Amino acid sequence: MNRHGKHPTKKARHAAARAQVAALPKLSETLVQFAKPLLDTLSDPPPFEELRQLMVVVTVVWNLPLYEQRKSPKAISFRTTFDTMLTQVPPEIAKILSTMLYSRLTTYANDPRLGFANVVPDGRGGAQVVATAMLTDD
Repeated sequence: MNRHGKHPTKKARHAAARAQVAALPKLSETLVQFAKPLLDTLSDPPPFEELRQLMVVVTVVWNLPLYEQRKSPKAISFRTTFDTMLTQVPPEIAKILSTMLYSRLTTYANDPRLGFANVVPDGRGGAQVVATAMLTDD
């Protein structure tokens, strides 16, 4: 509440959110750290296409809790995708995905960013994860 006993304005809320985000590490670094349990299942270095597919999965797991918390229409499709993945991957990968989802709700709960990861060539024959961060996808 502000000094007049009223709720913060939309402008004040956005300013506070921007300040919180500015203090966070780069989203690409955060997503790679978040994805580490899955990355550890790939060969080193991972094939480009496998890494690209893995980061699509990471994007779903990262964003699902935020969509559900915000009651976004996208929550249903992300939940369906996640639940389908769990039935189609080996049990050890399903366990990793479930643990990652829990981690998003706990370890990474204070990160308000939606994240969209993309894998691009790094110019040296390898790959680099780049990410787009948003506070809302409206």
